[in-house]
Amino acid sequence: MIDELEIGGAQNQILLLGRAMLAMGCEVSVAYFREKGAVLVPQLQSAGFFTLPLHKQRRLDLAFLIRLIKLLYSNIDSKILSFGYTANFWTRIAAFLLLGRKLKIVSCVRDHIYIPICSKPTERILIWLERLLARNSLQIVANSNAAARSLIKRGVGHKNNFIVIPNGVEPQAFSQRSEARERLQNVLHLGKGPIIGCMSRLVSVKDHATLVRAAKIVVHTVPDARILIVGEGPERKRIEDLRSNLNLDKHIFLPGSLPGHLYLAGFDIAVLQSLTEGMPNFILEAMATEVPVVASSVGAIPEMLENGKLGILFPVGDHQALAEGILSIIKTPAEARSRAAAALSKTKSMQPEKLAKRYLSLFN
Repeated sequence: MIDELEIGGAQNQILLLGRAMLAMGCEVSVAYFREKGAVLVPQLQSAGFFTLPLHKQRRLDLAFLIRLIKLLYSNIDSKILSFGYTANFWTRIAAFLLLGRKLKIVSCVRDHIYIPICSKPTERILIWLERLLARNSLQIVANSNAAARSLIKRGVGHKNNFIVIPNGVEPQAFSQRSEARERLQNVLHLGKGPIIGCMSRLVSVKDHATLVRAAKIVVHTVPDARILIVGEGPERKRIEDLRSNLNLDKHIFLPGSLPGHLYLAGFDIAVLQSLTEGMPNFILEAMATEVPVVASSVGAIPEMLENGKLGILFPVGDHQALAEGILSIIKTPAEARSRAAAALSKTKSMQPEKLAKRYLSLFN
């Protein structure tokens, strides 16, 4: 169960876990609430999933709720994984309205905010509802200890309410470095210097301005450095304007969206400078491709990078510290390779097959 099937972290995890479960002999269906932007439907179907649109039109949609109840009733013996606040909320509401029919639901928390931030009275009501509806879940899974702590701090639950299962990643799904590097050279055309790359949507929370300002410092020291900002979104114009204002048009490239599994291994450094994060797949994928990481110290990132042992952390919004982190990797490549190798080793415990078994065991 998920609210939408646009490209995103939770959707990627559904694809990885679902494929692993199919390989284990399970039948996998993905029910999604909203059809707008559901670009992943063909990919899920080609992987062997059944896709079940529920046509949710409004925030409060009685017809949608009836369809959801009917779906759950007709799959009363199924194992149900719901991803994210909206899917968790409505799946549990429907389960409650089935009047005692016990469903096997595992609810998944994918971010640190989870319950929408709103006025205090409304927030208290939503927290109360969440705690009440949580009784309809066999288990609640957070994808990081940081996410679990965030919810506990807000009073959503006790520490004993949460099980932590991290996001999964498939190292074998990525191109080899030589192949990815050749593709990147075709995108960048010019230069042979180090490639510093960020893959994320071009939205304000990703704080690309900090990366652009850091690039000014980096290219002053390493003139042939190239910065690749991969993705699309509403912040493109602002990023381009800042690039021009800082005279970085020859150093910063915005090629639009590129498939990470074909290009990521070609980076020399992976950067993520977000203001807030959950457990970002980009960092996990960089670890799996043995690319050194520099990332802002938010969300689950310190946990993923073991507080700097597996990558360099910097304070949110500090472009000077970001530049120093990038230059440190360029100047001390042996140390960077050692951290990256340790990061790769960590991802071996995050293979989807292992995580799928952990999820399925929660239903016993």
